[in-house]
Amino acid sequence: MTPEVEIKFACEPATLDALAARAFNTPARDRRLVSVYYDTPDGLLAGRHVSLRLRTDETGRTVQTFKTGEGLGRREAESETAPGRLDLTGAELQAALSPDDLARLTPRFTVQVRRRTCEIEAGESRIELALDQGEILAGGDRLAICEAELELLSGAPRDLFTLAVELAAELPLILSLRSKSDRGNRLAAGGAPAPAAGLPPDLSCGEALRLALVAALGEVAAQVLQTAGDPSVEAVHRLRVALRRLRSLLSVFRRRWDPGNPSALRTGLRDLSRACGETRELDVLLEKADPSGALVPAL
Repeated sequence: MTPEVEIKFACEPATLDALAARAFNTPARDRRLVSVYYDTPDGLLAGRHVSLRLRTDETGRTVQTFKTGEGLGRREAESETAPGRLDLTGAELQAALSPDDLARLTPRFTVQVRRRTCEIEAGESRIELALDQGEILAGGDRLAICEAELELLSGAPRDLFTLAVELAAELPLILSLRSKSDRGNRLAAGGAPAPAAGLPPDLSCGEALRLALVAALGEVAAQVLQTAGDPSVEAVHRLRVALRRLRSLLSVFRRRWDPGNPSALRTGLRDLSRACGETRELDVLLEKADPSGALVPAL
C-alpha cells in the first residue's frame, strides 16, 4: 500500500471558483466521478476506519481503492477493475476481512461529484489541487459536498502545509478531517458516527498520542465547521469543549511532541478558546437581558 498525505477543506461553491482562478494556470482536468462505497451490513470496515470503493468516470474506467487510517496521512491500494465488480483477491483486503466477511460486502452509499484538478509546484514539491462539488446518496438521504483537497504527489509535507496555510489565509476555507467515507457512513447510519476503534495494546506512546491528537483535532475541525453554519449557543459550547480536550492533550504530553513552533500553536488555540468564551458570555448576557430593551438587538 502507498502512503497518501492530503489536506481537505470545506468551503462554499464561490470559494471553489476563486481557488480555480488563483491556481489553474493551465487548463484544469474536469471529470464527473461516481464512487460506490462498500461495507458489510454491520459496518465492519467503517468501525476500523477502512474504506473500499469503486470509482467510475464518464469514460467507464473504474478504479477500486482500499484505504486504511485516518487524519492527514492514510495508506491506499488501487487497481483497475470492471465497472460494478469488486476484486476481492488483493492481499490488503484479504488481510482485513475474513472470507465470510468478504462475501457480505454490499454497496453502502454513493458519492457523485464534479472534480476539477491541476498540479501546483510548491517549493520542491508537486501538489494536486482537487475541487469537488456534488453529493452523497444513502438510501433516500442526500448530503451536499463542496470541498478542496491538496494532495502531496512528490516532495516534502512541509511544502503541502505551507501552501495550505497560504490558501486558508486568503480564502474562507475550513479544515476538515472527515473523509467522504466518514460522512457517507454516518449518513447511511442515520446520522450516527461509526463506533470508535480501540487502540491496539502494542502501540508506542508516540503512536497512541498521534491517534489521540488526530481524533481531538478532527473533533475541533468538525465543530468549527458546524459552528460556521449554525452559530448557536450549543454549537459554540461544543467547540469550546473540543478545544479544551485538544489543549489538555498537548499539555499533558508536552514532552512527547515537538512542533516547529509550540508557542505559536499554544497561542492560537488559546486565542480561539478565548473568542469562544467571550461569545458564550454574550450568549448568557443575551439570555438575561430585558427582551424589550435596546440591548438585545445590539447583542
